[in-house]
Amino acid sequence: MRQIDALVACHFVSEAVQDVDQGHSRRQVFFGKRPDLKWCDVLLVAAVIDSGVTQEFLLRRLGESQPGSLQ
Repeated sequence: MRQIDALVACHFVSEAVQDVDQGHSRRQVFFGKRPDLKWCDVLLVAAVIDSGVTQEFLLRRLGESQPGSLQ
């Protein structure tokens, strides 16, 4: 990241996992407040997500902020 020749802002995504029983067991995952990404170029650096949530799900959630690009 130090070698990126542009203004860079880092956001760390935290998650909270809750098991819910509504007649059947399921797991809900909540993420902290999304940063305002509208028109920003976003690079997601994936780490291990042990909650069973896929990286694709996280990309979709971040994409709802309408970033300029998302990779």
